[in-house]
Amino acid sequence: MRVSLSPGPGLPELDLELAAGVTLDSLRPLLADVSGCPAARTAPLAVGGLVLDGTHRTGTFPLVAGARLRVGHTEMSDDGDLAAVRARWHVAVVVGPDAGRLWPVAGRIGVGRAAKDTSLQLTDPCVSQSHLQVRCTGRRVRVRDVGSANGARRTRAWARHRLGGVVPRWWTRWRAGDRVSLGGSVLELRASAAARVSTRRPRARLGRRALLAGTAVLPALGSLALVAGTGNPALLALGLAGPALAGILSTLRPSDPASNAPASSGPASSGTSEQVGAAETGAAVDACELAATAARAVLVGEPPEPGPQLSALAPAGVLAVCGAGARDVAATLILASQPAGVEVIGAGGPRWAWSRWLDSGRIAAGDETGPRVVVVDGAEPLPEWGGPGRVVVLVDPERVPSWCTARLDAATGTWDGPDGVRVQAVRPGSLAWAQNQARRLAGVRSVRALGSGGLPDAVTLGGLGLPMGAPGILGAWASADSGLRALVGAGPEGRDAEVDLAREGPHVLVAGTTGSGKSELLRAIVTSLALRYPPTALAFALVDFKGGAGFGALAGLPHVVGTVTDLDAHEAARALGGLAAELRRRKALLAREGVADLREWPAGSPVPHPGRLVVVIDEFRALAESLPDLMGALERIATQGRSLGVHLVLATQRPSGVVSAELRANVALRFALRVTDTGDSSDVIEVPDAAHIPPSLPGRALLRRGPGPIEELQVAQVGLGDPPVRLAPSSHATAPTPPAEIGSSVLTALPIEDPSQGADFDTQLVAAVHEAAAGWRRGAQRPGAPWLPALPTELTLGELSHWTAPEQPDADTLPFGLADVPEQQRREVAAWDPGAGHLLAVGGPASGRSTLLVTLGTVALSRGWAVHAVGLPADVWPGDHALLHGLGTVCGPEDPRRLALLVTLLREAPPRTLLLVDDAAEAWRALEHVARGGGAERFAELL
Repeated sequence: MRVSLSPGPGLPELDLELAAGVTLDSLRPLLADVSGCPAARTAPLAVGGLVLDGTHRTGTFPLVAGARLRVGHTEMSDDGDLAAVRARWHVAVVVGPDAGRLWPVAGRIGVGRAAKDTSLQLTDPCVSQSHLQVRCTGRRVRVRDVGSANGARRTRAWARHRLGGVVPRWWTRWRAGDRVSLGGSVLELRASAAARVSTRRPRARLGRRALLAGTAVLPALGSLALVAGTGNPALLALGLAGPALAGILSTLRPSDPASNAPASSGPASSGTSEQVGAAETGAAVDACELAATAARAVLVGEPPEPGPQLSALAPAGVLAVCGAGARDVAATLILASQPAGVEVIGAGGPRWAWSRWLDSGRIAAGDETGPRVVVVDGAEPLPEWGGPGRVVVLVDPERVPSWCTARLDAATGTWDGPDGVRVQAVRPGSLAWAQNQARRLAGVRSVRALGSGGLPDAVTLGGLGLPMGAPGILGAWASADSGLRALVGAGPEGRDAEVDLAREGPHVLVAGTTGSGKSELLRAIVTSLALRYPPTALAFALVDFKGGAGFGALAGLPHVVGTVTDLDAHEAARALGGLAAELRRRKALLAREGVADLREWPAGSPVPHPGRLVVVIDEFRALAESLPDLMGALERIATQGRSLGVHLVLATQRPSGVVSAELRANVALRFALRVTDTGDSSDVIEVPDAAHIPPSLPGRALLRRGPGPIEELQVAQVGLGDPPVRLAPSSHATAPTPPAEIGSSVLTALPIEDPSQGADFDTQLVAAVHEAAAGWRRGAQRPGAPWLPALPTELTLGELSHWTAPEQPDADTLPFGLADVPEQQRREVAAWDPGAGHLLAVGGPASGRSTLLVTLGTVALSRGWAVHAVGLPADVWPGDHALLHGLGTVCGPEDPRRLALLVTLLREAPPRTLLLVDDAAEAWRALEHVARGGGAERFAELL
């Protein structure tokens, strides 16, 4: 939100960007640092004539985009336009160097070049220091000349073609619509919208009409009487004198001004007041009316209706405004159309500096009421500057190019275009008016966006005040409450949008199509909870069936105790089995403590608090469609999770048909971002509104809390955000460089001018959370994982020994690996008991069958077993020669006789003898060729 700051006498006015929705007290230190004005820390801050409280938030009237924020009480005056539309009567400067200015008439005011708070100060050099006085008594306004050098003339609203009478030095009535000309300026008295007064002609005009009728009729009647009395018909000629005189008077009488087409008034600063006063009776584009409309819009918080669009005057997208006063006329037309933005090309750019305000108040995305305008002033025009959604305005070019088919003469108001020639009446404003009007439009847009329930188009968690550095995170953890409040974005009027999973949940449903901001909402929930609650009180289990890209580096938060990133039946079943075991564990803990709900956990219990577990499942529709058998386990978790402190956050692109009645009954918090079908929207929030969210608003969401009303919010991105105060990019004033760090909770590794929103920022944020966790209550127990990490891809016998008791090995079993038991949230050694029968290992090539046999043989040899190997050459065994010294016969199917002899001998082998056969089918086929199949028979008997 762009505003101007006046630090004080002798210091230049600065354009600043302020964060919306921030209290003024929190901005004071930053205002002082950026502006170089120490007084901003303690001095009163005012906009216009209103001193702002410290709790006043940016984006709330009058501290809106385009406002002038003053430090101290010096030279503070009320906004004339706003005060004018509040008053019953106001004076509008329709012509002159101050054209477009409004001033309220309340009590008695002065008009002149003297600078007084109660005076309408004009910059017209032909106006006296004190020229007029105006006073309002009741419902009437009176005016008088106070001894000016040049005098003043009053022109009635119904007779503007006439020169007008001199304003006397005594009080005379000033009616609505009447104009007073003084110097090179023209003032018009206008009534506010609530007290609009008709500008009809006085009743004397009706008497004039009666006089004309009498002039025509009475001589005719008299001539008839003379003829009757004298008998002389020639006297009838006298009756013709009356109608002839009435006709002459009627010709000399001015026509009804309402029947005259208005003409352009020409430049605001040219021409005498008499010439201009006789030239027009109205204007299609009136700078004063535009100012009043914009001021009223600020007060009600709604944007004004745009005036004539430039596109209507530029059918081919190009308009040339030529002649004297072209810049004023062009600026008035541009501001009347309320374009999306203005780009200025050429040496005349500094005069168009006001255009920088047109984008500053557009907080809500898509708030564009017109095309973008390209102003060419002082440069050779090129056709490439045009294009779709653009209107090129050539300001007083030396030569109108042939590809420009529309031209407007600023002096006469003549428009010459493809449709012919017509009059486009424009009553332009001055340069000061353009500056104020552009600020006013910026303010209207920001009031609509924040003061009237609108939303920003982008917001970050850092911009909303969440700590982003280790010290701030530790402070937030220390003050954490017993709930589970997640800051997810910005709501109406700049309020924080929060949801409490513990009190309002317990579960959350998120729906949104691709590009709607669904993954960013999940990231905001996870990040904001991690920044507010320590890992001893909160744990995350992240399930992302899109490959894990949605959470990125956030999966490395110390709160994360489990992740699943692939849609694999085994991994999904393992995760849900682990969650079911976690529910059983929590039930047992609550029963041991004698409570039914985690919120009733006794404070002095020697048993560590189990903490809350938030399970985030992105794209759970894929789970429902690919693994429908597992949905029952998910529904049981949803049903039992409330009292056990287990919360589900379920997200999907298309919720229709996958949210069962059991899930819906336990999901009280429902977010709907943009969806492609009204049925999806109704399925989540019971209204079709989410299907109408435009694609240009990513992150715009609708929230329903249980049976409550629909709430609109803008989802926050995980990022630092812009600093609350910074110099506006186009500000040319010199000022100290903004501080490199604002607040103690800012990540100093990131430049504040370019805050990162990507993976680098996530990595640094995770590192800051780990730093805070390292200093958080060392020794405190953290919540356990609902499921253990996946089994390692490689495991040595030395590592396996950590899971057994080496000093008391079980001689009857041979351990060979590590087993996962997710239903019991534990791991155990996988071992084979030879006494229970033979072991068959089934698997394809490179599946680990040979490794299993070698592992069993190695363990058996270490325990003194006699081991023989078939199909396992010596080079596949470990390099422990002392161990291999006890290895018995080693042969393969390529030597069937030796293999048959080994089988025969093993029929009478002593106990604790192990035969390992790799590729038993191949060995069987080899034995079938020995002794007419006898070798195979003996092998079968051995089994």
